[in-house]
Amino acid sequence: MSAQTFAAPAEFNGYMRSGVMHGKSAFGTRSQATKVGRLGNQNDTFGEMQITGDIAKVDDTVWSVSTMFTVSGDGKENNWDSNIANRQCYAQVKGFLDKDSTLWVGKKYVNREDVHITDFYYYNISGHGVGIDNLTLGSGKLNLAWTRHDGGYNAKLQNGYTDETVYELDSEKGGTKESKKSKNQPTKSRINNFDARYSFPVWDGATLQLGATYLNAERDKNGSNDLFTWADGEEVKDGLNLSAELTLNVLGGFNKTVLQSFSGASAKDASLDGTSSELYNDEGQGWRFMNFGNVYFTEDFGMFHQFVYAYNSGTKSRDHFRGVSAVVRPYYRLTKMTKIVAEVGAFDEKEYGTLEVGKAQSKVSKHGAKYTLAYAISPNAGDFWQRPEIRFYVSHISTSSNLSLNQTEFGAAPELKNGEGRMTSDNMFGVQVEAWW
Repeated sequence: MSAQTFAAPAEFNGYMRSGVMHGKSAFGTRSQATKVGRLGNQNDTFGEMQITGDIAKVDDTVWSVSTMFTVSGDGKENNWDSNIANRQCYAQVKGFLDKDSTLWVGKKYVNREDVHITDFYYYNISGHGVGIDNLTLGSGKLNLAWTRHDGGYNAKLQNGYTDETVYELDSEKGGTKESKKSKNQPTKSRINNFDARYSFPVWDGATLQLGATYLNAERDKNGSNDLFTWADGEEVKDGLNLSAELTLNVLGGFNKTVLQSFSGASAKDASLDGTSSELYNDEGQGWRFMNFGNVYFTEDFGMFHQFVYAYNSGTKSRDHFRGVSAVVRPYYRLTKMTKIVAEVGAFDEKEYGTLEVGKAQSKVSKHGAKYTLAYAISPNAGDFWQRPEIRFYVSHISTSSNLSLNQTEFGAAPELKNGEGRMTSDNMFGVQVEAWW
């Protein structure tokens, strides 16, 4: 049967957050959000805009294409300074294998799993690839995917050295000074994720998902890099991640318990912010326990929470790591469109060095906490997920002295001597809007 081509109305959806924040550093901070909570702790503008259109129908199949562009900034907004990226660009056909399944190819967000109040994507293999979603198998649904992302661990090849620019405090003249340090030429490893997830009902109101991801690393072979192998001790090997997730319908909302294991070169992803998609030039064993969800105690009072415990050991760079994080966000509706929201979060991380004969075991401890109070306005204040939502908030955040708030959330702490110049606490106030559609 010939294809029926048609110009269906395009579907437009997306997400955005923006606003204004003030703190010690003038524009405020965004720090450790995955560990202490994001409310009153995000000073950036971020937007995702996706357009999807059906372009053909053949028998019981529907063919469509989709693309998404994203804009992001760091809170110090100037026109033309923001980053724009193409985050998704794929085609798919629904109903090819069975009526509910979808075969897709391209660059795609692949069944990303996250905790909303911390923006923590704990299972995220998104990238370029191919996959099948919602394939009926017995009483459940099977998802299969092969994806690749090229921004993995920054390993090194044996191809000489390059200069790295480092900024340090100038104790004589004040301010900072620029210097050069030589190091092995880095190269981003490319990571292939082979992922399978099967979800099925276990009883009324309960669903269990079992997942497995095999991660395979490839060194960069572009151009002259093809002539060089991994530098000594820099080879990135393979990893295996396993997971089990139990989701319950509770008090008008949900509660999810997640148990994950990380073996081989993925062991360090057993952390408070690991995405279950990275590999490192280190091998060991790790696991992570999570419990999170949103419930409604009454029509006016509800709460979202997150608890995470992570542990990994056996790597050559450290004996073991332990991290724990807890965040709660209670909210109380005042009127149909207004509510009071609070968020409290804290984390503690300890990293123990490798044991050496005759020497004490070294330990590095990092911790932080955040407290936020907000007045929020939305179309339906009794529904946690209702958007747009406008928040007027005040926050206090603090960290240990070996961390710093005057940096981006994903950047390294400033390379300053004796911790000089680090900001370890801040009081912020501001207004933010968040929406999805």
